[in-house]
Amino acid sequence: ALGHWIQVAQLSPPPFSPTWLELGFGAAVAISGTTIVVGAPGYELDLEAPGAAFVYERAGATPWSWVRSAALLPADTFGFGSFGASVTISGDALLVGSSSGAHAYERRGPGLPWSRATRIAPFEPTRVLLEGNHAWLARPSGEIREMVQSSPGAEWSEVARFAAPPGPLASDHGTLL
Repeated sequence: ALGHWIQVAQLSPPPFSPTWLELGFGAAVAISGTTIVVGAPGYELDLEAPGAAFVYERAGATPWSWVRSAALLPADTFGFGSFGASVTISGDALLVGSSSGAHAYERRGPGLPWSRATRIAPFEPTRVLLEGNHAWLARPSGEIREMVQSSPGAEWSEVARFAAPPGPLASDHGTLL
């Protein structure tokens, strides 16, 4: 019937992890084609909580059959890094935001493994957005930086910077990325 939604699938955190509330599983979600990325900024690793992002791929032809294909962890685990607080995906590239920067991952095609390409911004973006080879990173101050990658695997370069408007709404600038 029109106007009604039904649940056809449920993505779950890894079975060895604490409850989803404790690890923030689902704090950020992004979808591109048959791939879903789920952020878990409180994910614990060796009594530290650097965070994680989990990648799920559609398995088979049915829309409700999903399998976890990757667990992405930050390269550095300096305490509470909020890795996975924001996620975005476009085709075979994805970004994960954390308090230590935006981290880029790439793969060479559907079903192939994800590899960490680089940390594209050594500052604390609270939100990340990716479309093709363009990325937008929003800082807590409200500043937004536009980054571009000339080809897969190449370094990201800053091409524009947008300052937050003055006044009480400055901190809200870029929160809907």
